[in-house]
Amino acid sequence: MKVVARVSLVKLAAAGVFIFFSSPIIAQSRKSISFDVLYPESWLKKAIDASMLIWADVRAFGGADLLPHERELFVDAIIGRITYAYYCISKEFGDNTAGPNHDDVEYIDRIVNKIMHEYKQLSHGHTDRGACFEHQVELFKRALANYSYTSTAISSPK
Repeated sequence: MKVVARVSLVKLAAAGVFIFFSSPIIAQSRKSISFDVLYPESWLKKAIDASMLIWADVRAFGGADLLPHERELFVDAIIGRITYAYYCISKEFGDNTAGPNHDDVEYIDRIVNKIMHEYKQLSHGHTDRGACFEHQVELFKRALANYSYTSTAISSPK
């Protein structure tokens, strides 16, 4: 009986050691299956989403009754988003050797033109922040112009 108990104790100890050392390997090998893993968002999609958020923010900014410091924070958030959209476009054009679809570039450009048109209609009174926002938009538009297939992709607001 003692021999059988020792053999089963040795087997149990070996199994415990195996599980102890293999559990991190098993945990690392598990992959999470989600929609984003199967179909990751492109940098272009992220730029479009950021542009749409900026447009929504500018529209909300125009209709909001905010205190001066709240308005400054709001403009800062819009500047941050346009900077992120510019980064996404730069990454898309840097990573994608074939270049983006002309229609996608034109679509983003129309959104940016609409953003600028609505932003200029606001009486914001933040000359330094407004100038910073307009500078970031111009950088964004230049990045779009560099990768557009024709010179007609960058047009005036419609």
